[in-house]
Amino acid sequence: MGTIKLNPDNLKKKIKGLRDKADEAGRARASIDRESENLGDPSPSKAVDTFCNNSATHIDNVRSCADRIESEMNRIIELNQSGVAKMDGGTITVENVPDTVLKGGKKEFDTWSQGALDAKDLQTIAKGGTPKSGRSYDEVTTSMSTYKDNTSYSVGLINTIGPENLTQLPLDAEDTFGRGSNSANSKTASAYLRSSALTDLLGACLATASTTWSDKESQEAANKIVGSVNSKGHYGRITVLNAILDGNDADHDHIDDLKFDKTFLVEMAKGLEKIDPNEVKKYYGYLNSHNTNLKSLGRDYVGKYLTNQSRDPLSGVLSAMGNNPDAALDFLAPQGIHPDGTPGADTTRLFDLSKRDWDEAGLSGFTAAIAAGSSKRSGTEGATRADDLSGFSIKYLVDNTNKDLYNDDTKAHIGQLLANCAPEVTNAWVEGGVYDPKTRKYLPGFQPSSNGDLSHYITDLAYTVADNEDATGTIAAG
Repeated sequence: MGTIKLNPDNLKKKIKGLRDKADEAGRARASIDRESENLGDPSPSKAVDTFCNNSATHIDNVRSCADRIESEMNRIIELNQSGVAKMDGGTITVENVPDTVLKGGKKEFDTWSQGALDAKDLQTIAKGGTPKSGRSYDEVTTSMSTYKDNTSYSVGLINTIGPENLTQLPLDAEDTFGRGSNSANSKTASAYLRSSALTDLLGACLATASTTWSDKESQEAANKIVGSVNSKGHYGRITVLNAILDGNDADHDHIDDLKFDKTFLVEMAKGLEKIDPNEVKKYYGYLNSHNTNLKSLGRDYVGKYLTNQSRDPLSGVLSAMGNNPDAALDFLAPQGIHPDGTPGADTTRLFDLSKRDWDEAGLSGFTAAIAAGSSKRSGTEGATRADDLSGFSIKYLVDNTNKDLYNDDTKAHIGQLLANCAPEVTNAWVEGGVYDPKTRKYLPGFQPSSNGDLSHYITDLAYTVADNEDATGTIAAG
């Protein structure tokens, strides 16, 4: 990160000096050209013509340089006017400019600064104000949609908003655009649609920005986001975070389209799992209480929230892991030791999460992460842990999860899990025994024991998702 300092008054004088010199050179060039013409262009080598052509190019280059410097100066002035930069004693200071932007030239700086300007305008509009740019909410979000996949833009936007402020923005937007808790009019519908669209855009920009972060920056951003939803009056922001992380599936393949940084997802999940989901549910329950004291207490702890979103702290981040197998594997099956002393996965967290009192969306996120992590079986790095994750997930899902909560996404994820274990699944149905017939290696958790053949786990889980075409098609394709 770097800092830009600018004194606009001094630079304006320099820019004027450049233009004055260009104008002076232009007049001299014209005078030489006229004199040569008056003398009948006496140079046989056309030296004057060559000089006039070349000098015209250089003069134009100086003027273009002055225009470019003025454009960048005006952008910095705009950053100061919007509150992104600060002025002290006539000098504007722009802090926390990424090194890639400083080295990237005008285009890179313009794109980054556009993200910063959009962030400030968005915050102002969401709180009911009018930005100094005069732009509307739709104009700002159109800009976000245009640049959401650009790393410089997204870093400018996310850093200016502040990761700790992301989950409040859609709530502010709902209030500003007329969403009321007891109203059901067209204004309410419009406000809901706008806040939903905003969470999608914030998610896209957050994902893009996260791909540029170092491990330290990812951890810092994750900690700030976790802190923003884990305090009295802000449990409702969990619904916003889930919408930001799990609001994009344009191709309807049951997997989040967004690709977040691995460290960012893992560190955020570690922080979010420390939030007691039962405490969150308790305060939400108070909102429906007939006891006015309890109802008030619920409001004090929950605050504003989005309807139709999961209230489980882990729902969104696990869903996002569905598109990041490395993050899913590192979180659900971190490095551990098998009972025989060989390296493998620690499945303690996997077991605990399988017994969690999930809501429908939360269970879908959990199975999305499982399916993603199990896909690492076919790789070289983490394959042993992915084997452990796959085998024990099948058992834990059958033993511990509520099948009534299996929606189409969850069933599709389970179908992918079983497809990732195709040799063992096929053998369980054909020969009996959950092992790969080529290697004779059992899927972890399914070794022969006093409990007899455990193939029924495969059958039970497959039967549960048999009414979903995506799940059965994936299993069949293996």
